[in-house]
Amino acid sequence: MKFGGITHSVSDLEKSRMFYEKVLGFERGSAYEPTRWQAYKMQDDVFFAIGEPPGSTDEISFTVSDIELFWE
Repeated sequence: MKFGGITHSVSDLEKSRMFYEKVLGFERGSAYEPTRWQAYKMQDDVFFAIGEPPGSTDEISFTVSDIELFWE
Protein backbone atom coordinates (compact mmCIF):
# COMPACT_ATOMS: atom_id res chain seq x y z
CA MET A 1 0.00 0.00 0.00
CA LYS A 2 1.22 3.47 -0.88
CA PHE A 3 0.06 6.80 0.55
CA GLY A 4 -1.62 8.93 -2.14
CA GLY A 5 -2.62 12.16 -0.44
CA ILE A 6 -5.02 14.15 1.71
CA THR A 7 -7.89 16.52 1.07
CA HIS A 8 -8.66 18.74 4.08
CA SER A 9 -12.03 20.46 4.49
CA VAL A 10 -11.94 24.21 5.16
CA SER A 11 -14.73 26.67 5.90
CA ASP A 12 -13.37 29.46 3.66
CA LEU A 13 -11.39 28.43 0.57
CA GLU A 14 -10.00 31.89 -0.19
CA LYS A 15 -8.84 32.53 3.37
CA SER A 16 -7.29 29.06 3.51
CA ARG A 17 -5.53 29.58 0.16
CA MET A 18 -3.92 32.72 1.59
CA PHE A 19 -2.68 30.77 4.64
CA TYR A 20 -1.26 27.83 2.70
CA GLU A 21 0.31 30.03 0.02
CA LYS A 22 1.44 33.17 1.87
CA VAL A 23 2.27 31.71 5.29
CA LEU A 24 3.39 28.18 4.43
CA GLY A 25 4.66 28.88 0.90
CA PHE A 26 2.70 26.13 -0.88
CA GLU A 27 2.55 26.32 -4.68
CA ARG A 28 -0.86 25.95 -6.34
CA GLY A 29 -1.57 22.95 -8.50
CA SER A 30 -4.92 21.93 -10.00
CA ALA A 31 -8.15 23.60 -8.94
CA TYR A 32 -11.80 22.71 -9.49
CA GLU A 33 -14.19 25.56 -8.74
CA PRO A 34 -17.52 23.67 -8.98
CA THR A 35 -16.57 21.76 -5.80
CA ARG A 36 -14.41 24.58 -4.36
CA TRP A 37 -11.27 22.38 -4.35
CA GLN A 38 -7.59 23.45 -4.56
CA ALA A 39 -4.60 21.10 -4.82
CA TYR A 40 -1.01 22.02 -4.05
CA LYS A 41 2.21 20.75 -5.61
CA MET A 42 3.89 18.15 -3.41
CA GLN A 43 6.13 15.15 -4.01
CA ASP A 44 5.57 13.05 -7.13
CA ASP A 45 2.48 10.85 -6.77
CA VAL A 46 1.41 12.53 -3.49
CA PHE A 47 -1.16 15.31 -3.20
CA PHE A 48 -2.41 17.76 -0.61
CA ALA A 49 -5.63 19.63 -1.28
CA ILE A 50 -8.16 21.81 0.51
CA GLY A 51 -11.84 22.20 -0.25
CA GLU A 52 -15.12 23.57 1.02
CA PRO A 53 -18.00 21.27 1.96
CA PRO A 54 -20.35 20.05 0.67
CA GLY A 55 -18.45 19.70 -2.62
CA SER A 56 -15.26 18.58 -0.90
CA THR A 57 -14.79 16.34 2.11
CA ASP A 58 -11.91 15.18 4.29
CA GLU A 59 -10.21 12.31 2.47
CA ILE A 60 -7.09 10.19 2.77
CA SER A 61 -6.05 8.28 -0.37
CA PHE A 62 -3.98 5.13 -0.70
CA THR A 63 -2.91 3.16 -3.76
CA VAL A 64 -2.65 -0.62 -3.79
CA SER A 65 -1.25 -2.75 -6.59
CA ASP A 66 -3.74 -5.65 -6.13
CA ILE A 67 -7.04 -4.63 -4.56
CA GLU A 68 -8.40 -8.21 -4.35
CA LEU A 69 -5.31 -9.39 -2.46
CA PHE A 70 -5.47 -6.36 -0.17
CA TRP A 71 -9.18 -6.98 0.51
CA GLU A 72 -8.51 -10.60 1.53
